[in-house]
Amino acid sequence: MPKLEQIKLPTSLGTNEILVQVKAASLNPIDVKMTQGFGSVLFKGLRKLNRSTLPEFPVILGRDFSGIVVKTGSHVTRLKEGDEVWGTPAVWKQGSFAEYCLVGQDEIALKPKSLSYVEAVSFPYVYLTMWAALCNVCGLKQENAKGKRIFIVGGSGGVGNIGIQMMKEWGAHVTTSCSTDAIDLVKKLGADDVIDYKTEDLVKRLKNEPRYDVILDSVGTNLEYFKSGSKRSCNKTSKYVTLMPPLLDIVDESGLALGTLAVVNTFLRKAVTLRFQSNLDYHWGFFRPNSNALNYLNELVTKGKVVPVIDSVFPFHSLPEAFEKMNLGHLRGKIVVDYESLR
Repeated sequence: MPKLEQIKLPTSLGTNEILVQVKAASLNPIDVKMTQGFGSVLFKGLRKLNRSTLPEFPVILGRDFSGIVVKTGSHVTRLKEGDEVWGTPAVWKQGSFAEYCLVGQDEIALKPKSLSYVEAVSFPYVYLTMWAALCNVCGLKQENAKGKRIFIVGGSGGVGNIGIQMMKEWGAHVTTSCSTDAIDLVKKLGADDVIDYKTEDLVKRLKNEPRYDVILDSVGTNLEYFKSGSKRSCNKTSKYVTLMPPLLDIVDESGLALGTLAVVNTFLRKAVTLRFQSNLDYHWGFFRPNSNALNYLNELVTKGKVVPVIDSVFPFHSLPEAFEKMNLGHLRGKIVVDYESLR
């Protein structure tokens, strides 16, 4: 159960570490799942192997932030005290739902000057998750994305929002799925085609469309929708990457040792089956910090190529209510926590 505690600030920093005063943070689905024990077996197992780099429980949640640099390690060269930054702590570090956050210099970057702290923090985690899936896993980049057919499952969520915007900036043809009340939003963000999953037969629709080059599943949809493929371009292979892999669920259920073996077996079995039966190149996508990607996003924001999409803003003292809203689902953008109430 989440609770509020007083903790001591670090007295010394590693050579590449930066202490940031947090001005705003955002909620992500993984934060809610972690309050229910998601990933705890893996975390505890890894901590037994290496106590020096993993924090003790209770873990501070929060996967991204915007704020001000207040102290830097001796080898930090890209940032200085007083810089306004945004970023994402590595997954094995304490999070950003605190007044101060300790991060490595490769996990953060200068935030866009045109955005407030609240606006800026709606981007980092979902953007870097999207980048890891589409760019690192699927190999998309500005030079090769033009004309590619991209399907983004869940276009009204945080990952979907920024995925639509960046793929359109790179010249791709973007189709997305969402509920009826989000159609106007995703069209405004640039989606070429929108499928209303509440009123349309998704399988029938996909069978009558040219096959997609890349499918980004940010919500864990039913793979059956894509297994049958399209009547057209039936020999073409689609890259499918899900951001909801069962890795941590399997480890939580089976333990670290047996769970690791089960994870490998699960992935290989599904990947081979889908490749040969459905022409789907199956992948799992995982968030990773990337300061260079954040710098690129800064350029896009500054040029007005992408815009923040915020569902709601809560003061820090209302963080439990923010979690309750996240639990309800069907968000239109990000839930942001504003820390100004602490000052």
